[in-house]
Amino acid sequence: MGLADRFKNELKTNEIFTVESEKKEPPFVEELKVETLNKIQNTPYWNEYSIKAQERMISKYFDTKLHRGNVIMNQNEKMNFVKNILDNIRDNGTQII
Repeated sequence: MGLADRFKNELKTNEIFTVESEKKEPPFVEELKVETLNKIQNTPYWNEYSIKAQERMISKYFDTKLHRGNVIMNQNEKMNFVKNILDNIRDNGTQII
C-alpha cells in the first residue's frame, strides 16, 4: 500500500493546486495597456526621463484616454495601471535603472 493509497479518501488533489481566479480587467483596459506600451516604445529618449516624469506622462495619457472614452476609474485603479505599465517596462529591460 503506497502513501497515495493511504490518503486517497482524504486527499483531494484538485484542491491543492487550485488558484483563485484573478480579477479580469475590462477589454478597453487591456487595449489601453497595449496602446500605452506602444506609445512609450515610440517616445524618443524615454529612458532619460525620471521615474516621476514617466509616471506623470503615463498617468496623463491614461486620464486622457479615459476621458475620451467616457470611462470613470478611481484613483487607486489609475495608480495600479501606471505601476503595472512601469513594472512591465522594467521587467522587459527597456528601463535604465
